[in-house]
Amino acid sequence: LGVVAAWEAASAEHAPTPEQTQANEAVLALIALGYKQVDAHKAVRDLQEREPAIKTAEELVKGTLKKMAAGR
Repeated sequence: LGVVAAWEAASAEHAPTPEQTQANEAVLALIALGYKQVDAHKAVRDLQEREPAIKTAEELVKGTLKKMAAGR
């Protein structure tokens, strides 16, 4: 029981934040749409830095697609 508790505590320390989880979901959605993983990850990260108010994966995907369509 002690080993399990220690493992759970260690796992909780390394769990992704809600923002990271939403970013991961957005990147996966962009990959499913045909974008390269590197491009999708960079675009989502850039959008999160420029607009920290965007929180959901859906908003991240929409914002990233708008940015990519504009060529910026």
